[in-house]
This record gives sequence, structure tokens and C-alpha cells, in this order.
Amino acid sequence: MLRFRRTELDRDDLTADERACFRSAYDEGLPAARYLMRELEILGAHFTPHGADLLTGLRQQIDQL
Repeated sequence: MLRFRRTELDRDDLTADERACFRSAYDEGLPAARYLMRELEILGAHFTPHGADLLTGLRQQIDQL
């Protein structure tokens, strides 16, 4: 969802209200995603190998935001 919001913010055809809405959603969502990532990593030992791989991929995606 954050990636979608970031993509929308890069558009040139948004109205001021649309841009403000996407900016607000992105600014609120990013700290929440980072918090969730930290909490999941704390529990990383409980994941299967596949789950740990998914967690690594999620970490990389969040770090790019």
C-alpha cells in the first residue's frame, strides 16, 4: 500500500487535495510499517525458513520506502 501511495505522490496530475491526502496517508503509514517490521523481526526465530525469507524480502521493500 505504501508503494502505491509513493507512486501516486510522484504523479504530476494530482489536485492539491489528492496530493495532501496521499501525503498524509504515506506519512502515517510509513512509521506503522517500520514498527510492524521491527516487531516481526523480534519474533523472527519463530518463522519457518520460507517465512524468514518472506520477512527478509519485506525488510528490503520497507527499507526502499
